Amino acid sequence: MSLARCWGRVTNLTVTKALGSKVWDVDGAEYIDCTSGIAVTNVGHCHPQVVAAIQRQAEQFIHCQVNVHYSDTLLAYADRLKKHMPPGVDSFFFSNSGAEAVEGTCKLVRQATKRLNVLGMQGAFHGRTGTAMALTTSGAKYRAPFFPAAANVFSTQRPLRAGEVADCKAQLALLLKGTLTPETIAGVVQEPILGEGGFWRSPEGWLEHLRSVANDSGALLCYDEVQTGFGRCGSMFAYQQSCPETTKPDVVIFGKGIAGGLPMAGFAAKKDVMDALEPSMHGGTYGGNPIAAAAAIAVLDVLEEPSFLPTANERAKEVLDGLRALSGVYPGLVLEPRGTGFMIAFDMRTPEDAKALVDRLRTEHRILFFAPCGIEGRTLRVMPPLVITPTEVEQVLSALDSTLAYLSSKN
Repeated sequence: MSLARCWGRVTNLTVTKALGSKVWDVDGAEYIDCTSGIAVTNVGHCHPQVVAAIQRQAEQFIHCQVNVHYSDTLLAYADRLKKHMPPGVDSFFFSNSGAEAVEGTCKLVRQATKRLNVLGMQGAFHGRTGTAMALTTSGAKYRAPFFPAAANVFSTQRPLRAGEVADCKAQLALLLKGTLTPETIAGVVQEPILGEGGFWRSPEGWLEHLRSVANDSGALLCYDEVQTGFGRCGSMFAYQQSCPETTKPDVVIFGKGIAGGLPMAGFAAKKDVMDALEPSMHGGTYGGNPIAAAAAIAVLDVLEEPSFLPTANERAKEVLDGLRALSGVYPGLVLEPRGTGFMIAFDMRTPEDAKALVDRLRTEHRILFFAPCGIEGRTLRVMPPLVITPTEVEQVLSALDSTLAYLSSKN
């Protein structure tokens, strides 16, 4: 094997084909994929409209470097995506990955405000590079070996449950008195729903409080929607599920599900904010690649179909209802099932139980789950393609029931 071992392995499968919610390995074995490549293939593996768009674009031109000339496909995509942004957020920068988009966002807020400090949230994951890594606190393994981390990055505790909001507000107030002063904050970076941190939705009152803090301090409020975006959370973006007047972000960061599996990401802001980055202050060779942009247009075509998200949300409800029923059958083993759209998660009693569940689902039932996450390493996420069928949902829930029964008998 010639690949670097730093890619942490969940399986040793080698896949040769994928379609919809399924993948096939080199031996022809079929698996239901409940990972979506970490919440990327939202419209399904190899969706025919995405494949056709890629093929058409590849016959026209493959690479267009934006410093040299514009791609008509990218310009068309920006106009389409603008319709899904908060009012006034109308200027885009496109990159290859979510981490790149976070890095660019941090440069933007510092340049726009002429301040240095960036405030993030405990339990968040924003990437493995520079400032993004400094903002990542969902696991010490991402940061600790590479200290000192990027400077002028701070974190405050964010609430997971409704009863924690008041304490987290108090902790943020202390941070703004004892460590930072509000007028030194360039940006506040928040995942509306924690990703790697365990799919915890922001409780009511928290996003409103961050919007208020940003307003009072003159900082820019940035929503990292890399994992929540493009239908994963049940709507096009998570910010759309909150009151726009009291929670509206200044910057939206996006990626993952944007282009059906091709590498594309970016961030959006009002033009007067984005224009703070002068020519050549930020850039990239491959950002806004025309093939990725063509795929992204096709993804929007699918997501905008009137029945697509409602149908996906029905499947997600079936999964969450099933998990809640299983938590009643195995009350000490399955803890706190929760979900928003197809960002569904539950905790296992121990990290060992979580790993054992993932391994047995794969080996005995050919169901693929991603590795346990969360600070304690015992949270499992259910994030299949949004096109998963009712029959496949039944198979997944049946396999979970069987595997939990097995683990329960061993304990």
